[in-house]
Amino acid sequence: MGATESHSLRSDLYRCFSERSHADEFLSGRIRFGYLQHYRTNYEGARRDVDEGSGRIREWREDRKAAVITGSAREMVDSPGEVTVDSECGNPVFICCLTAPPDDKWAPVIGDFGEFVVRISDPQRFCSDIQAALSDEDQWQHHARVEVFLVEYSKDELVPTRDAAQRQNDAIRLAIAQKLPKYSHQFEHRIALISYAPIPHDVEAGGLPPEYLYVNIGRPLEYAALVRRPRRGMCRRLAEALGLIQKSKDA
Repeated sequence: MGATESHSLRSDLYRCFSERSHADEFLSGRIRFGYLQHYRTNYEGARRDVDEGSGRIREWREDRKAAVITGSAREMVDSPGEVTVDSECGNPVFICCLTAPPDDKWAPVIGDFGEFVVRISDPQRFCSDIQAALSDEDQWQHHARVEVFLVEYSKDELVPTRDAAQRQNDAIRLAIAQKLPKYSHQFEHRIALISYAPIPHDVEAGGLPPEYLYVNIGRPLEYAALVRRPRRGMCRRLAEALGLIQKSKDA
């Protein structure tokens, strides 16, 4: 099964690291995925989000019903109004977080995720390589599906009325890739590994999803390169090094 492209991928995506060794590991083809639910409690700072793994929006619904009780009689009547829609993904999901900020928005991204930036110049190939490298020996990777999502910063926001098909399509997407508007400066994209491994009822058996897992592509990523944040002139120089803006003549 090939990787599913859930939105039109940009030509370049980026992965930020707080440590050089982690960036080198990534470039070698060893890709770390974090268990989505762990971002609720097991991470600190900008990586922690107590609402991760759930989608939540407000929507105006003309077809909303309300129960009217008169004595012992109960009648359902039309009652258009606003509803809150929650969704969660029943499958274990592991994510690899990427970003693609505009050239003048890098500073807060680096502040949140780290100054070692890897540019991925062929994201679609990267996703296909991940799908092809999934291990049959790992129950969480076996038969898993790899999808790419553009994070939507609409949690708790009022959205336009959707039809039934769109609501169904949005349910899993928002559960995996929706965050509060306060995180919108992160310009996040996510590669999601959606697992189909059964979770045993016996927690002591060690059957719960791990905090993270690795997918070994088995070779260095020839379509990826490392850029380290310069000590001075960080924002512009980093953007220049990444090829996001043209170098100034006096640089």
